[in-house]
Amino acid sequence: MRASQLSPDVVLDGITALIVGDSTTQRSALAGYLTAWGMAVSTADSGPAALVTLRTAADQGRPFAVALIDMSTPGPGGAELQGAVADDAVLGTRVVLLTGSAQQCDQDRRADVEGVTVVSKPVHVEQLRAALRIASGTSAADVGLAAMVAPTAVLASGPHGGRLLLAEDNAINRKVAVAMLSSAGYHVDTVFDGAAAVQAVAARHYDAILMDCQMPELNGYEATAAIRAQEGSGRRTPIIALTAGARLEDQERCLAEGMDSYLAKPVSKDALLALVARSVKPRQHVEAC
Repeated sequence: MRASQLSPDVVLDGITALIVGDSTTQRSALAGYLTAWGMAVSTADSGPAALVTLRTAADQGRPFAVALIDMSTPGPGGAELQGAVADDAVLGTRVVLLTGSAQQCDQDRRADVEGVTVVSKPVHVEQLRAALRIASGTSAADVGLAAMVAPTAVLASGPHGGRLLLAEDNAINRKVAVAMLSSAGYHVDTVFDGAAAVQAVAARHYDAILMDCQMPELNGYEATAAIRAQEGSGRRTPIIALTAGARLEDQERCLAEGMDSYLAKPVSKDALLALVARSVKPRQHVEAC
């Protein structure tokens, strides 16, 4: 199948990927597929070049979500590179390995032990897409939810909803949450880190803020403190914490740090919309552009 025949993928859209291999033709073909699905793609022709690219991106706070590595890349190549990525927790990059038949048994064992996703060559497009979804951390439930909710969002979004700010560094979580909220008529702006959230709130009024607690630059707690400080006593924008912790102490910390309410991940659509509806006051003003 040609890349021109593919449609954007609501799950993969916006996810960063590094393609590693010494074949220019293969890198170009794979880049075409991934770009057609909406992914942000870079390439490297060797293991050392890939490590430099991965580490530079991580140092800049924009790590690659996925590295697509051809096992036949010359040394230090596929196996060595996969091991280096797995051993470097700072990178935060998942690996998809492209293997030939002679390498398959060894790589199946490697995948079982290390959680690496394996795709056999010649590459079939749908198998590649499924592997990338798995590597990006998307469960089957997430894929179904995004596919189900996103079309509704386009139809239901309207001028009657409040304006929300979503601060979330995970591309999949952002996409699913925006689809849920847009389907209920809310206008949603998104930022990727806490520092950007503080800047966005300083620039305009929001009816409520959904704040991931763990983000780069400033985490959700630090961003909330900065927002409360710049608001002063004149207004208080409702801030809903999105936290991976469901323990009582996690909830208490959210409230103590200045957030108004919280939701534990994974977030259900019903719970999200109900809490946002309670947080957003009826709009009696004309919204500024």
